[in-house]
Amino acid sequence: PKPEEAWRAVDGFTNHGAFINEGNAPANSRSMACTAVRQIAGQDSWWRVDMGSNQRVESFAVTGISDGVEESSKGWEARVGDWKDDGKADAVCKSDVNAYRGTYWYACDKGSKQGRYFSLWKYNANMVICEVQVYGDTQDLAFGKPAEQSSIKKLASGAAASGKATRAVDGNTDGNYAHS
Repeated sequence: PKPEEAWRAVDGFTNHGAFINEGNAPANSRSMACTAVRQIAGQDSWWRVDMGSNQRVESFAVTGISDGVEESSKGWEARVGDWKDDGKADAVCKSDVNAYRGTYWYACDKGSKQGRYFSLWKYNANMVICEVQVYGDTQDLAFGKPAEQSSIKKLASGAAASGKATRAVDGNTDGNYAHS
């Protein structure tokens, strides 16, 4: 499938409301802090950030939804690589990643991984990702970088911008998808 726009997750904003909401009133900021990846039956759901060049990744932090369905923010697999075989051949950094109701830090299993892309995966399920921070030595390698995802999940409420992948690299670790 064609990757969808995912820019909100890496745009550097650290709060909700007018700063992350393109000037709309804070009351209209629903779905402006997180991204939602829609489940496509029988396929992997994924989100990725392009770090711009080959990087050594030692650890990462993820923030999941704090005001929604728990299943959407846990059970992920983190991968690092050069998007070989559409990311499926990239090295597994960590399995069974949980980000529900908070920000969680993880070190890559069996040492650092190399690659241009950091991605999160889940088979046959929706994903809600509020923030991703990727670290080499100390610097966040993902902040403000281009991001994409396998699909966009529109909210039942009709929020038009419910799935922008860059929401996961914008610096906002609030985790409140429906923040107002």
